[in-house]
Amino acid sequence: MCTNYAPVQRQILRDIFGVEPPPTEWKSETWPDYAAPIVRADGDGHRDSVLATSA
Repeated sequence: MCTNYAPVQRQILRDIFGVEPPPTEWKSETWPDYAAPIVRADGDGHRDSVLATSA
C-alpha cells in the first residue's frame, strides 16, 4: 500500500506545538521510509521535535 503525507511546516511546530523544528531539512511530501518531523514528549512532559522514519 502506498501512502504519502504532507509533513508539518516549521512555523507550525513553533506556533502550535511550541517546539523548535529539527535542524535538518525534510521533503515537502513524505512517503514510507522518508524522514519527517515528529513531536515527542519525555516522562516529564517536555516536548521536542526530531526527524523519524517508519522503517
